[in-house]
Amino acid sequence: MMNQGNSRRRSSGVLVAIATISVLGTACSVPCVTEEQFRVASPDGKLAAVVFRHDCGATTDFSTQVSVLPAGVSIGNQPGNVFIADVDHNQAPRASWGGPLATVRWRGPRGLVVIYHPLSRVSLEAQSVRVRTGWFRSESIAIEFVRNDGAGPAG
Repeated sequence: MMNQGNSRRRSSGVLVAIATISVLGTACSVPCVTEEQFRVASPDGKLAAVVFRHDCGATTDFSTQVSVLPAGVSIGNQPGNVFIADVDHNQAPRASWGGPLATVRWRGPRGLVVIYHPLSRVSLEAQSVRVRTGWFRSESIAIEFVRNDGAGPAG
């Protein structure tokens, strides 16, 4: 039979361990930071394609990301909903903001073209996105991707 003193010490030790892990986990977590590079309004002005840098600290490289948002809406601190890429250990050239160069252009009010370097390491290429534009409304945007090393015209 276990005495009550040992049981209390064991419970206290478990609580201290859980609290320590929780504090260390919070102290060591680095929030990601987004920095908008530019935005391009859709032809009808209702949406915007936003190209931004995403930085999650010293253990990861800068990434270039693209999101489509309602016009005037801030990018916040969310990852891109259209495109995410990095330079793949310097295989792709870096843009002025540190990630790989990516540009965007609209092909009509609901079609977007994303142009990027072929050596970029891509982790997201969404073929379409739905963007909420009101309480009960959303717009569907078709996405086209073009790889271009800058040597010739892009699609």
